[in-house]
Amino acid sequence: MSSIWTVRRSVTDRKVSGLSAGLARAWDVDPMLVRVGFAVLALSGGIGLVLYAAGWLMLPAEDKDQSQLEEWIPQTRTWSREVKIGVVVAACIIGALALSWLVPFSFSAALVVAAVWYFGYYRNRRRPGDRSEQPPRLQFAEFPGEPTAFTEAAKAWQQRIAEYQEAVLRKPTPRTPTAAAAAAAATTAPGLSTPTPEPPDDLAREAFLAHPDPVGLYSEPEPDNAMEQLAAQTRLRRRSARRLGLASVIVLGLTMTGLGVASVLGAPITVGVYLSAALLIFGLTLLIGARIGRPRGLAFGTVVVALAMIVTLFAQNNTAVAGGVGIRHLHYTSVAGLPAGDHLRVGQLTVDLRQVNPDRPRSYTASVGTGRLVVDLPAGVPTRLNGSVGNGMIISDGRQLSSGPDLSLREQPPATAVGPVFTVNLKVGNGQLEVRR
Repeated sequence: MSSIWTVRRSVTDRKVSGLSAGLARAWDVDPMLVRVGFAVLALSGGIGLVLYAAGWLMLPAEDKDQSQLEEWIPQTRTWSREVKIGVVVAACIIGALALSWLVPFSFSAALVVAAVWYFGYYRNRRRPGDRSEQPPRLQFAEFPGEPTAFTEAAKAWQQRIAEYQEAVLRKPTPRTPTAAAAAAAATTAPGLSTPTPEPPDDLAREAFLAHPDPVGLYSEPEPDNAMEQLAAQTRLRRRSARRLGLASVIVLGLTMTGLGVASVLGAPITVGVYLSAALLIFGLTLLIGARIGRPRGLAFGTVVVALAMIVTLFAQNNTAVAGGVGIRHLHYTSVAGLPAGDHLRVGQLTVDLRQVNPDRPRSYTASVGTGRLVVDLPAGVPTRLNGSVGNGMIISDGRQLSSGPDLSLREQPPATAVGPVFTVNLKVGNGQLEVRR
């Protein structure tokens, strides 16, 4: 993907930022296809939103020399491409985890778009230097130093060879020159200008003319076979590394999709589980890459995921240290140990109240600013439930009740219930509220 850094956002065909038009012009495709691809990726875990924002920030416009990110944060001008790619990958993972409950598609749609782009365009595109449609142009030797009569004659001979090549390119089906014309071309002095001869059909003569130094006066030493083998092995390792990187991305997407489905079905899948799976896949890819070639940026991505895993493990059950950010699991067995309420700013809060049986009217409040709140209510206890979600989703006993902004859940104890009423107040700012009985 080294060519992505040469893309410039369009200033003439701009719907939002000109990124889609710039990519379409670089890839020689219809801009509408690129915009549709971004739209599908935006609905696939929010990846398209992150990629579009990254392109807008990191790729400069046609009329500018610096990107938006470099203008706003000059320190980023010294960032390497690997660092920028690692930041984008980390942002995609974090964005997908944060928006997976809000978008309709999973990582599968993103994998389909990536496969269509790779097999439909990238793999079959014409590489630079691929000129199978026309004969390769000759590369002539240079003559350093002061010009002499011999070097001037050699340059004139090179000019004749170039004229022959141009004739071949202009006329793919050459005619055999007459003997008189061949003799005239062979005896003409190098410094004289003569009409361009017809390209010969004689393969031996053409091979001779294609060599700028037939007697070996100015030829460079033949390259070492060991260096050629090393270069071939390097190309092979790079090709294998690209394929291994593509395979690891596909496996990562399938794994994250499977974990997301398991979470929807009720399995306790936390952020640590996602990060552990990603770290395992990256580790196996590094082990395989040690033998066949390591994909670029994989080591940096592994370090980023490992640091995120350490921060998650540290924040779990240590929200006081983490500043109300993390994952907390609370279990109350009696009214005596039940506080007035629990609060978490960002993360997941799970509260088990199944063993709480108050002997007098009692209330309890739990809230999460951004994230997920899961509460297990006691059975057989008259419970009044007041729940609200600013923007997100409400799930009751594994069934989705509603989704969107300004949601509420109200339940009253049955009229035949006997005993003190237990009032439970639940609130989520942005995220998911789940009640289980």
